[in-house]
Amino acid sequence: MGAFRENCLYADWNPVVEETRGGGGFLLAERPADIKQEMLTLALKALGTEAKASFAVNELLPLLAAGNQKDALELVTRTFEESRFSQKGGGEAKA
Repeated sequence: MGAFRENCLYADWNPVVEETRGGGGFLLAERPADIKQEMLTLALKALGTEAKASFAVNELLPLLAAGNQKDALELVTRTFEESRFSQKGGGEAKA
């Protein structure tokens, strides 16, 4: 369960040390002014595209935060079946 939680987005705020090019790091010890924007930034870094980050933070996370795992699974399944983030069509996401 611990490994699972490390790879999930959730609304709790824990200080994080991020490495920089110089080998040093910086500590995010204070809560950002805009949590949602910070989550989008981190999701973009983890997922690689704005469309996937937006999906994770704006569509999937609210369902999971409300305890709607069944609805979240249905959303992920439907998104997969629609090839919403497929690279085959040349586009990032379908409208």
